Amino acid sequence: MKPIRLAENTITEADLGDLCDWLRTNPRLTQGDLVRAFEEAWAKWLGVQYAVMVNSGSSALLLAYAALRQHLGAMDVAAPAVAWPTSLPPLGFYNSLHLVDASKHSWDIDPEALDRICRRYDPNVVTVVDVLGVPANRDALMKLCTEYGFCLIEDCCGAHGAAWNGQKVGTFGDLSCFSFYYGHAMSTIEGGVVCTNDPRHHRNLLRHRSHGWAVDLNAKDRAELFALANEDAFRERFTFYVPGFNVRSTDLNAHIGLSQMKRLDDNIALRLKNDRYYRTRLRVHGTQIQEPADGASPTIAVGILAQSPEHRCRIGMALAAADIEYRPIGGGNMARQPFLRRGTWGDLPMADRIHDCGFQVPNHPELTSEDIDRVISTLVGA
Repeated sequence: MKPIRLAENTITEADLGDLCDWLRTNPRLTQGDLVRAFEEAWAKWLGVQYAVMVNSGSSALLLAYAALRQHLGAMDVAAPAVAWPTSLPPLGFYNSLHLVDASKHSWDIDPEALDRICRRYDPNVVTVVDVLGVPANRDALMKLCTEYGFCLIEDCCGAHGAAWNGQKVGTFGDLSCFSFYYGHAMSTIEGGVVCTNDPRHHRNLLRHRSHGWAVDLNAKDRAELFALANEDAFRERFTFYVPGFNVRSTDLNAHIGLSQMKRLDDNIALRLKNDRYYRTRLRVHGTQIQEPADGASPTIAVGILAQSPEHRCRIGMALAAADIEYRPIGGGNMARQPFLRRGTWGDLPMADRIHDCGFQVPNHPELTSEDIDRVISTLVGA
């Protein structure tokens, strides 16, 4: 009986063969022309003006918060309780942080709970997470954004190709972030990208990505910054304008990414097909599953709620015995993770339910309908 993994490598032998041929030309491996080519290809595919490639999805979020902080100054942030640790702004980036409960069915940020947070605290930044690739309710979010005037960060980590009313996620907010980690719809080994339509954010992203200097900006912007700095011309290249990082990617990663993009839409279609099959079969058994508000989604995994923690434990043992991988839902309720336990977050009942009873089972392009039937019969029988 073959194992069924949560994720399979999307990097093929053909990708590696092309990479080896390229490496034999003794190319530049650090950030260069291929990174820029990948950024242009990704921005065109997604439908945004700017894309900035970085070394991970977490770094993409770090840059997004840094760019907004540069723009806004003080940041009062509302973020979903069900998330990944790096979905939340780094300590010191915000004046206040408010965790928002999850919605009952799709497990994204609950619009009614967010509305209450906005009325009480008036945050100027809201982060939304598309949990397991299921789109959060963009209609409700954009309505609240218009009403309260906050900046919106979309954490679309594993939501490549997911859409809301036909519009791709990652094109709604001020900034959006994707991950190209192993097992997502495409991989650059490690990698990520942060996207925007705002040239001000784009300039800030480029500076924060590379040490805080201006070498990645166009000549006009570089000259304007340097004139304002009133520095010695000898130091033009080594003048640092913001507190920066080094989260650049490389042309090696970009080479793989450009190869991966040739199959991205096909991989998304296979994930969507599998997701629909899962949901059709699981509904027959009355299993409580994460339900997309806007139809099926090309998920990175299928989210399920057990009846109790004990029931989840029985399911876990059955899946392990059948050599089927599973895991909890991301970080669960972040308020219960050790690094945030000391805070006062209020009641988060749905996030607690997901934390205690939620788990995810595999969805990737290599799965067959027989594999999915095996997963379902194992968890239903537990």
